[in-house]
Amino acid sequence: MYINKHKLWELSLAHLFGFNFKKYTQLVTKHLLLEAEIHTIINIRGKSFKFSH
Repeated sequence: MYINKHKLWELSLAHLFGFNFKKYTQLVTKHLLLEAEIHTIINIRGKSFKFSH
């Protein structure tokens, strides 16, 4: 059976951004908050609150 790789990629993207969108955004948010905390050590604390909206 021949599987179109492009279609498979689209399906995996749809799965990632559809069903697992909440998990994905939580991971991204955690990553951004970690970066923000690291920058907060150097910068003014208020700048990190741009990520939490």
